[in-house]
Formats: sequence, structure tokens, C-alpha cells
Amino acid sequence: MITQDDFVRARRADWDELDNILAGEKALHRLPGQTISRVATLYRSICSDLMRARGAGFGADLVAYLDNLAARAHNVIYTAPPYRMAAVWELFSRDFPRTLRRR
Repeated sequence: MITQDDFVRARRADWDELDNILAGEKALHRLPGQTISRVATLYRSICSDLMRARGAGFGADLVAYLDNLAARAHNVIYTAPPYRMAAVWELFSRDFPRTLRRR
């Protein structure tokens, strides 16, 4: 069985990478596709690490850190799309009249 210190040492680089991306100034949808894909991979990995840490009975501090990081990543990945004024304009100027004429 792996010790907590070995687990942290082995996985810390990925946790730091995800934390740095999440702390960045740009919203996720404005990042390059490769970075978005990497965030998704790191998110799945962090969820797996969280379950391993809980299952192994590692310290509450480590579990809380991983839980917080996973929650932050979840909120960034699964947030609602940004509000666009252009979309409202398209609805009223194009989509609504087309739908009204069809019906």
C-alpha cells in the first residue's frame, strides 16, 4: 500500500498544473482547445485521486484539498455558457420571426 507522502509526491505535479490553469485570468472557454482538453483530463484524474485518498484513509487536510480542487474544476468545466448580447439579438431579429412564420 502506498503511503500518503508517496501519493502526494507522485500526483502533486498534476494538481499544481490544474490549480495554475484554474487560477489563470482567462475563462476556460477562451483558452486553446488543447488546454481545455488537458483540464478535462486533469479533472478526471483529480476525481480519481480524491476517491483513492478517501479510500486509503489519508489525512483530512489532503482530502479537503483534493475536494476543493475538484469542486473548483467542476465549476469551471460545467458552468453555464457566457451571456452574449448577440444571441439575444439573433433570437428577436431572426429566430423568433422564423419560428412564428413556420407556425
